[in-house]
Amino acid sequence: ADPRAAPSGPGSIPALTIHHLNINAREIAFTSQARGKPASTKLSEITLSMDGLSTVHEEGKPYRLAAASDGGGKLRWEGELSIPRAYSEGALSLEGIQLRPLWQFVQDSLDFELADGSASVEGRYRVDWGSALDYGISQGELRLADIAVQPKSPQDLADTSLALGSLVLAGIELDGAARQLRAESLAVEELAVSG
Repeated sequence: ADPRAAPSGPGSIPALTIHHLNINAREIAFTSQARGKPASTKLSEITLSMDGLSTVHEEGKPYRLAAASDGGGKLRWEGELSIPRAYSEGALSLEGIQLRPLWQFVQDSLDFELADGSASVEGRYRVDWGSALDYGISQGELRLADIAVQPKSPQDLADTSLALGSLVLAGIELDGAARQLRAESLAVEELAVSG
């Protein structure tokens, strides 16, 4: 119990402080049978670490989440979180995420097949969910690599395909309150379209 904590009333968050939280998982598997074909993917070597997670203390406390995907991609998410202030900021990085395992979850809704490709995303974020949702992204970058798209029925659309060596969208700035998205540059290499 924290003697400085205000007593919690109806509808308020209970007064709670966890001084150190560390969660590790060797593997978490996701499977969906909601659509025609079952789809599955997994995350491995997951670690979540937080110090001073509190519903009482307003000072932001550090957290760190790391995981690896079944295709070798990596997730790193770290920053500060304050539950009483309803605020978080930090950095998020997804590196080398294979897109085909994700495509299989939406394949029934699309008329094309993603044969290959990977994505990487990184940037700094801030989110405030207090009175009204306010969010932003700065120093963002999106990279797509080795994208190969073809029709689901190649016989219907013979010799039709799209291939992309790389696409880099850099200098991404998102202002949620103003509903504005800006980027400094877009670079595309090895684009091949046929049809």
